[in-house]
Amino acid sequence: MPTLHAAAQILYRVVLALTVAAGAVDAQGLASVALPKSGDDPTAIYHAKVREELTSALQKWVESLEHRDSVATASVYAANARSLLGAEGEAITPLGVVRQLYKTPLAGAQLAITVDDFDMSGDLAFVTCILVAKTGDSDAAPKLVRSVFVFRFDDWRNQWKVREQVIHW
Repeated sequence: MPTLHAAAQILYRVVLALTVAAGAVDAQGLASVALPKSGDDPTAIYHAKVREELTSALQKWVESLEHRDSVATASVYAANARSLLGAEGEAITPLGVVRQLYKTPLAGAQLAITVDDFDMSGDLAFVTCILVAKTGDSDAAPKLVRSVFVFRFDDWRNQWKVREQVIHW
């Protein structure tokens, strides 16, 4: 039978191992999903994390358009991306989508984006946004552009990519 001192050493090692394991999981950003606090809904936590990632991706998209950085703009899209943009017709590749976007006054404009609605199902996420575009002279009123983005999770790159977009320009 182990002595009290030996039992305390074993307990110390177990606590230390759990602390190290929890730290490693937390460092990966998975602690709140893998080890939720009591009362937390893991699904809600995951949805909030995905919404944050998608909002960040859309913000990078806006910044790439403002700076006319076509490479950064194209990097947001999946290889089989589709885009419907006003009367421009349909674009079906990241290069086609970028060409389509850069034909509009959106490229180089002052832009802001606000996520209106968000939902997800499996590896797809649906985001409805309002894009505020200041394209003309300083006295011109900005345009409010309703937009819908469908993101798909890219397992290979471990990131969300725009699969489809509809921008009511």
